[in-house]
Amino acid sequence: MLSSRGLPVHFLMAGRDVNADNEALTSEIKQLGLEKLVTLHGEESDVRKVLAGLDVLCVSSRSEAFPNVIGEAMSCGIPCVTTDVGDAAQVVGGTGHVVQPGKPGLLADALAAIARLTPEERLRRGLAARARIVERYSIRSMIDEYMRLYGSMLRPH
Repeated sequence: MLSSRGLPVHFLMAGRDVNADNEALTSEIKQLGLEKLVTLHGEESDVRKVLAGLDVLCVSSRSEAFPNVIGEAMSCGIPCVTTDVGDAAQVVGGTGHVVQPGKPGLLADALAAIARLTPEERLRRGLAARARIVERYSIRSMIDEYMRLYGSMLRPH
């Protein structure tokens, strides 16, 4: 566990049914003694409200297609730790950490690595994440890619 490694951590969990009404979740948090380390935010339509309070985003999915929240966090300059599902590794690249799904110890190690960064190092990592999203996934870059694709289809072979 990260807190037992001497790292000052607090977890913000957000999403559908991630609230105090979720008895299974609140019971698990209580059983693990994590009540003071976890805030349950619930579903939020304005993701910026959640992202604004994060030093790192963690996606621990066992399956995923294209995790939009990773792109949203990276565009806000937040480094990401994610499991290697769907396009997550491709999106994050070298700006964050990608671990095998179903391996909570590896996920904790990756989060600890980010938590140990100095504020300046975390800022650099976040700026690199933002630059990667802008370069590869912005509307402008997507338009350019489509134009290249369509152009190549119009050329005689």
